[in-house]
Amino acid sequence: MDRNFVKNFGFIALLGCIVVGVLVVVLVHYKHEATKIVKTLEAERYNRLVAEEKVVTSVSKIKQLESDLKSNEEKFAKIQSVLKEQKSFNQDLENQFERLSRAKTALEEQLKTVINPPVTEQVNQTVPSN
Repeated sequence: MDRNFVKNFGFIALLGCIVVGVLVVVLVHYKHEATKIVKTLEAERYNRLVAEEKVVTSVSKIKQLESDLKSNEEKFAKIQSVLKEQKSFNQDLENQFERLSRAKTALEEQLKTVINPPVTEQVNQTVPSN
């Protein structure tokens, strides 16, 4: 029985070594996979942080652009108001100019009649009445 025991013991020892070897290979393989997963996770975390920073930067830029847009819209409204006032002022000036031109023409006509009276009036004035 000693011989069978030694034979069985050798077989069991060999089988145990094979199992331990397979376990070591599996352990090394899963450790390598776990390392790849950790590296992927770290890369994902880094990408997420970079994306969050970009979002914060973009939101800040959007707020600044909205503020600039509002300011420019206010300036544009003021410019439109001034332009409208200038158009109204220009229209008033044109109306005054036309009125003054008509008045000038009328005054020139009156002046001409005073300086050069019509011929019929001159004849009446030069003929003495008896």
